Amino acid sequence: MAHKSYVVTDRNKKSITSSVTINLDPQKDQHEVVIDLKDQIGAYADTADFHVGRPVADLVLTKRRPANAPASLPTPSQVVDPPARFGFEITPDDVARATSVGASAFKLAYYAGGRWHVVKEGIPVQAGPVSVDISKLGDPVYAVSP
Repeated sequence: MAHKSYVVTDRNKKSITSSVTINLDPQKDQHEVVIDLKDQIGAYADTADFHVGRPVADLVLTKRRPANAPASLPTPSQVVDPPARFGFEITPDDVARATSVGASAFKLAYYAGGRWHVVKEGIPVQAGPVSVDISKLGDPVYAVSP
């Protein structure tokens, strides 16, 4: 299993917004997953069903043919199988923000197609680690709400 750690800053590169980890096992289709985490996150608007509390990461997952792959290796699939494990921390500032608005739980969502897609709900309002499995390639921004 490959384990990578990243630090994400605000778009002015003045402060750290997240420390994230990504764990990845070898893929069933034998292709390599390429992980790129953009080191800055722009501003994203709230939608009716998701209010951005803090952007967590702008994560890019793509696949490539391994350098030593046989010519017979088929085109890579568009899924991450087995999934990548994406981890980040709920911070004390997140807890304070959620408490101030009376939230009973956090949500994690990614932004694609002009809207937020919730991937995990019911995250306790307490500081600590959170993880989610990612099984699709792409380049969405992940955020926690509220």
